[in-house]
Amino acid sequence: MFQFYWLNLHLISKLDMYKQLYYLVICCLLGIASAKAQEDIKAEKEERIEKSAMPAASLKTLLAFPFERYAYYKEIDGNIVSYEAKTKRTDPDYSIEFDAKGRLEDVEEEIKKRSMSKAERKLLQQKLDSIDQQNKIERIQLQYLPNENINELNKRIANKNFDHYELVVAFKNNRTIYRLELLFDRQGKLLKSRKVTRIAYDFILF
Repeated sequence: MFQFYWLNLHLISKLDMYKQLYYLVICCLLGIASAKAQEDIKAEKEERIEKSAMPAASLKTLLAFPFERYAYYKEIDGNIVSYEAKTKRTDPDYSIEFDAKGRLEDVEEEIKKRSMSKAERKLLQQKLDSIDQQNKIERIQLQYLPNENINELNKRIANKNFDHYELVVAFKNNRTIYRLELLFDRQGKLLKSRKVTRIAYDFILF
């Protein structure tokens, strides 16, 4: 009788342990899913700031670029703070982005779709159509990463030797319009996709 009672207690104890382990795994999975969902949504807030509000390191770096005039911005994307200097009176337009400490993150050059080669346009359009057939490109940028010193980076920018395409695209599925920020490599491989919060003029897009 005692042995039977001890066996029941042992089984109950094991069941409780498995139950706790099960709940722990579920909580971990939900936490990962929640974190991933937050990572994949771009809810960026941008505000114009004075030059004096830029990190000192960023202002020093800007002196090495060939541009003369900038507009300065502070950006908040979730918990991430960054800074941006956008060129003024240049064609094309450039934005130079820094982290919260003023370290250079990338340079982005805004281009028009018509300036791309026919092969480039066809490749990217095929990728977009595979997401949703109804789509409209709102912005195309060439991304340059700071893999070398600024002088070499400036040469790459002058020669359009960029690293990635960055697109903001509006898609329509049935009656739902949504936006994605998409990062492609030069071969058209999708590297990153983020949802962008809705803009008020959706109804005029399609």
